[in-house]
Amino acid sequence: MQRRVHGELEFCPAFPMSHSQVRLSEASLNFALLHIEKYGDTDVFPPAFEIGAIKHFWNDFRPLLEEDMQEYPTQTKRISTGSFMSTLFPKHSTGFRNITQLDPVETLRFTALVHQFGGRLEGHRLPKQDNIVFSYRFQPDSATGQLFDPQYNYRAFQDHCLGLASDPTWNFVVTADIADFYSRLYSHRLENCLDVIQRLEIEDPDERRSFKSFSKMMSRLQLKWACQQSYGLPIGCEATRLLADTMLTDVDFAMRDACLTIAQDFQETAPVYCRFSDDFRFFCFSKRSAIRLLQQLAMVLHNNHNLSLQSHKTSFWSRVEFQQHLAAVSAVGASVHRILKPSGLGSYHSIDVTQLSPSVVQELRSLDLAQALRTEIQRASTTPILDTGFVDFLLKWLAHIEDWTIIVDVFNPAALDVLYPCIRGLVALCKQVPKDYRSSIGSALLEHLSSGVGVLPITRASFLWAISSAPDDFGFKRPVLRSIYEKNCHEVVQSMIFFVAAHSKDVSTASWISNLRDSFSTMGGFSRRSFLFAARQWSGDHAHSWSQSVRYDMTILEMKLLKWLNYKAGASL
Repeated sequence: MQRRVHGELEFCPAFPMSHSQVRLSEASLNFALLHIEKYGDTDVFPPAFEIGAIKHFWNDFRPLLEEDMQEYPTQTKRISTGSFMSTLFPKHSTGFRNITQLDPVETLRFTALVHQFGGRLEGHRLPKQDNIVFSYRFQPDSATGQLFDPQYNYRAFQDHCLGLASDPTWNFVVTADIADFYSRLYSHRLENCLDVIQRLEIEDPDERRSFKSFSKMMSRLQLKWACQQSYGLPIGCEATRLLADTMLTDVDFAMRDACLTIAQDFQETAPVYCRFSDDFRFFCFSKRSAIRLLQQLAMVLHNNHNLSLQSHKTSFWSRVEFQQHLAAVSAVGASVHRILKPSGLGSYHSIDVTQLSPSVVQELRSLDLAQALRTEIQRASTTPILDTGFVDFLLKWLAHIEDWTIIVDVFNPAALDVLYPCIRGLVALCKQVPKDYRSSIGSALLEHLSSGVGVLPITRASFLWAISSAPDDFGFKRPVLRSIYEKNCHEVVQSMIFFVAAHSKDVSTASWISNLRDSFSTMGGFSRRSFLFAARQWSGDHAHSWSQSVRYDMTILEMKLLKWLNYKAGASL
């Protein structure tokens, strides 16, 4: 997927369009920029540094993004490459999933599109007040950049289930999970879902034509991201989640109705159904109703979406067993949950520890969270269980309060072997650790990267990101960077090597990067932009003369990025 070219809370309704045009509204584009700036373009990849340049030149970029989008995404290469990166990411401690980082300009456009039309998608779903679907309830906040209602999240889902498990009405619980949910969603099912909304739920002719164009764009984007295959949605981008969840609306209606039918057929209390993304739960009076609901769920998923359930995550529980299962957390973990719950915060991954209220900070400081982290590491070393969200939070919190007693517990081979899925927390720790610790941490990371455990491209890229603010202090100079570069062809690793080199004060590192300049024209979009960042370290007029020689092969984003970097370096625009 590369190219060569020259040169208050409210829903945002769809912007009125002509028959042949789709024009993004200024409000949706402004929201998209704020959302990505605050929450990142993905929740798994290193953040897109290019957003800084886009924001700086926003008055230039926004008109380009507002223009006619009838041919989007095929006619966007003059602005940016439109490329994307995909790689495996650790899910829990023993599983993996494919994740994707979109071109930053495409992420902006896609997020703005979902913001502009998301009200219609949300209106198609079961009302959130029914407490059936807890995942990704569209409620954009133009003040904070938040895309979803923070009151409906996985923690609220767990609390709801815990409340149901405490009700003696229910004797049995069914839990089920879709296998490879995002990667197996078919494009024609997305088209059908959006077509129902357009034909049956929109009366205004202009808005209907507008939504139809949106539907076609989503189909083209899906084919592009799936490399022309008819199935799969990218994991990582926040806006994708609303599309995926909306596609399961037919399943939600079917299972809600199945619960009511069971009450009539079996003459018993109607089971309760709830869901978070691809995680389904049913609370039933009898075992036969539990079996019937599981069978019906499997049939609906297969017949409507050609999806199946993961056998190892599908279980029947007694109510008491399930209650004990949900409550099986450490006393410290339960205390953290109790402290954070009144704040209405989302998942552990989304918590910004620097923004916690003084009262929450005081309560958290009263807990021995360093020992809680050691306990989690020890448990993960002997069992396949690792609560990555909780451990990520612990790492970020301990870095925030500057508790460096845990450095030796975290940065050793045994610990890194189990902690590598907690990339965000490790990054936070590395970025804030004092200089005296950096050399030993760098040695531990290098040992991990050279071992079989550190083979995932996203792991290598994330560790490079972690030490990028001071690579020389961590020991990541030319020999190390060159060795990693020559052994890794994946763009997510190469682009981060260039990003690290841009922050190095080692002259030999800059010289080595300069020697790679003839490869610029064959690099992918992410690597090209990181290479431009690294080129600012070159001596004298070398960087300027080289950039002038390739500027006619640059996209608009690359040229603006170059100007922004010069501006940051103190040069005139």
